Order: sequence, then C-alpha cells, then structure tokens
Amino acid sequence: MITNTDFSQTKVCATKKLSTLAKIIYDILDDNFFQKTGYQYRLSMLLTDTTCSYLLYDDAQWLAYRSYALDSNNRALFSLKDELETLMHQDKMLNLSFQSIDIQLLTNSFTFVPTPLFEESQVMTYLANVTPSPSSEIIKKENVAENSFVNVYVTKLDLHRFLQKTFTNYQLSHLLTKQINTYQAHAEFVTGKKLYLNFHQNNLQITYFEEQNFVFANNFPFQTSNDAAYYIMLVINQLHLNPETINVYVSGHIDKDAELYNTVFRYIRNVIFMQSTIEHEDNSPFGKYPAHTFIDMI
Repeated sequence: MITNTDFSQTKVCATKKLSTLAKIIYDILDDNFFQKTGYQYRLSMLLTDTTCSYLLYDDAQWLAYRSYALDSNNRALFSLKDELETLMHQDKMLNLSFQSIDIQLLTNSFTFVPTPLFEESQVMTYLANVTPSPSSEIIKKENVAENSFVNVYVTKLDLHRFLQKTFTNYQLSHLLTKQINTYQAHAEFVTGKKLYLNFHQNNLQITYFEEQNFVFANNFPFQTSNDAAYYIMLVINQLHLNPETINVYVSGHIDKDAELYNTVFRYIRNVIFMQSTIEHEDNSPFGKYPAHTFIDMI
C-alpha cells in the first residue's frame, strides 16, 4: 500500500528518471487522491505517436492527470510500446489497481465505411490507402454515429500485445470513435450545422454534424498555429460552411489567451467551449484549468 509520504517520494523519483525520456506537460494531483489510498480508481488513457496522457477519476471527481510528450524523433529506434513500457515501470500511478480502464488510441491509419456497405472480407481493401502494410498490424473495427458507420483502423502488433499483457479487462477504442459518439449525443440537443474541434498537443480532431447526422471526421497533426488554422479553414471551405455563422464547439489543450486561439479563431465568429459534467472547486488543482481542457479524457 502506498502512503501519502511514499507516493510523494515515488513521484519525485519517477519524474527525475523520465526527464530523459519524456517531458511532462501536465502534472495535476487533487488532495482527495491521497485520502483514498487503496481505493480502486478509474483510468482513462490517451495514446498518440507523440504523447501519453492519462486521467485517474471516480464518479464524483477527477483526481490526477498527467501528460507526457514523447520523443517522436526516436520513433525509428523506440516504438510507442517501448516508451509506454518504460513509463509503466517508472510512473507508479500507472501500477495502481483500477476499477475500469479505458484506452483511446489516436492513429491516422483509419477509415470510415458506411455500415450498409461494410463487408468483413474487405477490411484489407478499406485500409489499403491509409496504411502501407495492414497485414502486419492488428485490424480493429468499431461502430460510430449510432451504427451508421464503421471505423476501421489498425494498431501496431507489439503495442497490442503489450496492452493485453499489462492491463486486464481494458477497453480499447480509437479516439475519433469516442469523440463521434460523444458529439452525437450533444448534436441531438443542438439544431443546425455543428463543427467540433478538439486539440490534444499537436493533434487537431475536426468533426462535423448536420443536425443529428455525422458527416465528417479526421485528425490533423500540426506544428504551428497557422497550420491548425489552415486545416480548419480547409475543412470549412470543402464542406461549404460559412465561418460567420457555423457554431464551432471547442475542447482540449487550447487557452483563450494563447497564440493558438488568436490565430485559429481569427475568422470564426461563433466559438463555444464545451463544458465538463464534473465541477471543481476553485481551490482544486483542476479548478485552475478551463473546464474544456480534459474533456477528451472522459
């Protein structure tokens, strides 16, 4: 069992060791986390090619959030599985006992197929244009948008085996699958055309609904604020939307005072930040961040 003192020492040690592997972007701990030592938390993890983020929470509150920027420059030498394995050994919070484990994977090797046209025998064909060697990877498929589409995607074999070995009873899904299904519920209560933007470090997910109907979703890796603005305006133009009238719902790692916000939303009038269903006290560590920041983790 980890006591308050034990965990504090472990945290310092883990941070020091990981400094050579990954930069910690967010490191948030709520005081109630220590008060529930031995309690089985819920774990939500998001894996991208350049980041590993996770949230510990229960039904009432968020208790811990940590996000690492992984060194993608070394991806030729170290796979995402290698870096995740190192994090698991060094970050003691990831070795607690969890009531539930949800893992979201963000990969650009995916495609959406209308459900009436989907054929199990054709999954290799669907993926031919988005991944060079689907036969050497694990192919996954998930229903999205009230079963109107199937998201077909791949994950690396070594990562898949590592997750199976490390976690028990975990649920794996593509991040866009989760987002589309979440936005579907939101779209049912909001009329008209709706554009959803989620920022997670240097990844931007754009999803579009007309009334309650899912139309478009994609992930756009970006390096600069101008890149992100370009992708948003590209989608708006291709979908023949009016930036003066379209409602744009925003979540994730974006601050109203940052350059990214000022650049991205220079030409968009109706910007609405999404709100979390969990409220935080002003003196809570999570209360210091806008409510939209960690929505992609729930």
